[in-house]
Amino acid sequence: MKTLRGALPLFLVGALLLSLAACGAETTPDPAPSAAPSHTPAPTPTATPTSTVTPSPTPDPPTPSPTPAPTPSSDATPTRPASTPTPTPTPVPTPEDDPSTPDPLTDAWDTQPLTINGVSYRFPLSSPALLEKNGWHFASDSLDTELSAGEELWIPAGGVGTLMLGIRNLSEETQEARACAVTRLNHNVGYAENGTVLTLPGGISLGASRADIEAAYGMPNTVKETPLIVHLTYRTESVALSLSLIRDAVVDLTFESL
Repeated sequence: MKTLRGALPLFLVGALLLSLAACGAETTPDPAPSAAPSHTPAPTPTATPTSTVTPSPTPDPPTPSPTPAPTPSSDATPTRPASTPTPTPTPVPTPEDDPSTPDPLTDAWDTQPLTINGVSYRFPLSSPALLEKNGWHFASDSLDTELSAGEELWIPAGGVGTLMLGIRNLSEETQEARACAVTRLNHNVGYAENGTVLTLPGGISLGASRADIEAAYGMPNTVKETPLIVHLTYRTESVALSLSLIRDAVVDLTFESL
């Protein structure tokens, strides 16, 4: 009994160990073999879709809003609106301003210009310079002569012909003849031989008959007749005209602006 007592514990110990071993087998499973890692295919790159950009329509340019007119301050000077300038009419030159421009003849013959060598002049001329610029010249000292108020000087003109001219001082002060007006001229057949061609208003010139003169100017104011010569005189408010005829042809004439 003594032996069994000692052996029992050993038996129990062995059984206990077996029991523990069995429990360990049930509770701790053998590890399963590791599965070979599966190959994960690389992701196929997805093509980025190309987006089509549709251009947006260009907007119409904005309509500018009118700029309000500035309101002038009380101390500001108002600006006058710009006005359209009126074109200045071109002045028509008169025969005195431009002696080469003749005026058309009208019934009022005494107000019309006469022509000397084709150049038109309206008497009285303001100065002898209007003749000088067209080729006429005077004695070197004749235009230096001083004339008192109303005084007249007869001087010859040459250069492109021959004429006798009457220069009168129309001012109230003494001045040189070159500053005075040409108011009278005399023309005759002798001057015509030197190349002077003078035509009076109405187309009358040397050689005209009495009938031609009366057709142009009407009946004369005075008539003086001699066996050799006939003198006709016309006088209006603006001119005095004397014509001398031999054998019914004008041989001498004097035209004066009053």
